[in-house]
Amino acid sequence: LFEEFVDECNLMLLGTGAQGEYLLDVCAQGNSACVEHEQSAHIGCCCGLNPVVSGGVIEIDGLSHEALMRRRLQEATLDVCAKASMDNKVKAAEVEARIRDLGQQSLLDEHQENLRAKYGEYFTRCTDSRRLSESDAVPAVKRVQSAGDDDAPPKTIPCTPAIHEATGLKVAFTNETEVEMCNRLSPVMDDRRMAGQCERFCGDSVSMLMGTSIYGFSMEEANDICLPPSGVLLHNETLLGQCSSWSTAFREIEEQASAFITRLNVFNAARMYYAAKTEEFIARLQEYMRSDEFLRLIERATDKIVEVRSVIATRMNAQSIAVARQRLDTELGDLRSSTRVLSDTLNSNLPKIERFLSECNLLFVGTGGQREYLLDICAQGNAECFDSAASKHVSCCCGFSPVTKLGQVMDSQTIPGLLDFDDGRTMTGRRLADAADGADPLDMCAQAWTDSKEPVEELYRAAHATGFDQLLTGSVQSLESEYGDDYCGFELPSTTTSPFMFIGRGVRESGVTSGRGVRRSSASAAALGAALGLLAL
Repeated sequence: LFEEFVDECNLMLLGTGAQGEYLLDVCAQGNSACVEHEQSAHIGCCCGLNPVVSGGVIEIDGLSHEALMRRRLQEATLDVCAKASMDNKVKAAEVEARIRDLGQQSLLDEHQENLRAKYGEYFTRCTDSRRLSESDAVPAVKRVQSAGDDDAPPKTIPCTPAIHEATGLKVAFTNETEVEMCNRLSPVMDDRRMAGQCERFCGDSVSMLMGTSIYGFSMEEANDICLPPSGVLLHNETLLGQCSSWSTAFREIEEQASAFITRLNVFNAARMYYAAKTEEFIARLQEYMRSDEFLRLIERATDKIVEVRSVIATRMNAQSIAVARQRLDTELGDLRSSTRVLSDTLNSNLPKIERFLSECNLLFVGTGGQREYLLDICAQGNAECFDSAASKHVSCCCGFSPVTKLGQVMDSQTIPGLLDFDDGRTMTGRRLADAADGADPLDMCAQAWTDSKEPVEELYRAAHATGFDQLLTGSVQSLESEYGDDYCGFELPSTTTSPFMFIGRGVRESGVTSGRGVRRSSASAAALGAALGLLAL
């Protein structure tokens, strides 16, 4: 429907009001005959309306007068992001409250920090949140201690990190695992420290601590809790890979929706620029039609309506307004293309999201960058190595839910694992590890605002330069009034106080300003007014 609207309605139509009025009879100028009389000479006004430029408004204000342009703006003006924010504010607050009730406020904080780091200017202008300092925004690089470090603590329980034969997954050690039994470490590995290490190993995933200061498990027993076939967690790398593929479908929708909003923002700015150039054209046309040069031209013309139409057509094709129209057409084409891409993306990706939600809402065993799945924290019941059937260790595995990563690219590393342990190791030994790349956050509206800011403000400046940017400033004021703090606009140049110029001042039925009068029928006046192309928004 949008494409049909653009293709079929990007033209000048004769504007009519609520009562069907199309022609304003301002006053009698040349004689006292009524305007419908063939010999009458009146000043009149009619309006040309482009539905694409007017935002879909297809009715002029007509006799309704005073809130004139302002009322029409309020009917036609809509900001996608502001309306979405306003409509979903209550639901968003409820979801955030649930997350806090689950003790996961840190997830919200981290997400907001990442967004502020990426969209600093947007958040500075459009929210009351301060921008993160560079040190807050950049994750630290963790160094895994290499073999031979001089400050490594001595080992009293030397062991080798095991590998689970069926899956190839690895047990991970910290620098304390081999030092002493839990109760003899310094500081003592009490329940609080055990839980802390498990949470560091699992990150945002579900941490499953197996053992306490009074009991522990062997590796085999821990596997019976964490791994199939008897464990509570699933290990299926094929399904997890498919879930990752389906997850990106949501991100693709977000990206295309953001691109669409960007094109919509720029198109609306181009629409305002075109309207301002049209008003500028009208003002200059009025000035010319009051000049002696034009009056002499009309006096000498045999067919005065034909002559007026020729003058108007020539001036409408002038370079200044042609550039604005070309820019509008360009942005309209880009918006049309973006609409198609978004529609295609929705059609192809929504089924993938449905499969993701139905087939991936499971708990998988989490794995780190070295395929570590099980953290051997310390020996608790005896000094046997963890892979011994007689051992009693405190250990930790993690339950990872792909649903928590909807819209993100998921790789084989689903938990931090040893990343947050400066000196952890697996069977492959110690290594130097970089911090895992966090998922690139995306806020559709913040991204669209950032991407469209430069072209929108460039068009705003161009509209302001005409001296006829009342439509632009009025539109922004209407949006601010409608949406309040939910609306995030762009920087406006200083406002102008130039009066709005109406076609028809001193214009007879034909729309011509003259002290002598040109007598034509009301039908001719309507045709001429439509040709003038006054945008009655």
